[in-house]
Amino acid sequence: MRTESDLEKLLAFHPYLINEEFAGLHPIRQLTCGKHRLDLAFYLPHGLCIVELKKTPLAVDDVRQLLRYCRAWSRRPLAKYHYLIGRRPHDESGLRKAIENSQFEIKILYINEHIPTLSVRINVCLRQRGYCWRKDTQGHRGSEAMNDNQPPNRTNCVLSGIRLDC
Repeated sequence: MRTESDLEKLLAFHPYLINEEFAGLHPIRQLTCGKHRLDLAFYLPHGLCIVELKKTPLAVDDVRQLLRYCRAWSRRPLAKYHYLIGRRPHDESGLRKAIENSQFEIKILYINEHIPTLSVRINVCLRQRGYCWRKDTQGHRGSEAMNDNQPPNRTNCVLSGIRLDC
């Protein structure tokens, strides 16, 4: 994952990585309300679930941002919980305290811990089957059988519109 946009694409194509409840649902991307823009939102039976994404280690300001979004969208029914997804910070105490003091339930998920990145997940799966997804010099996507004696060359890969390394 190189950018927050890559993370957004991954979770839009594979929302079950956030929560199994989201399997088969299609998130709304970049939904706006005034100056607030949600990365992802899911309409659940009990209300709108907001998902805020960060490529960097999570901080208290990220919790505050998600809480602002919850307040901005609170005129419509909101889900019981919302998600903040990013990298694990060195010190989680401030993050946890900000969430505990919130009127909204926020669930934290960490990239590469709770949310496997596509490059890790797909490459392991394909390599177990003896294949590597590649983009050739003309930009075509395809799979190539790996030679057991040689690891594949590291190339830019594209799968579901997301750049990977394999």
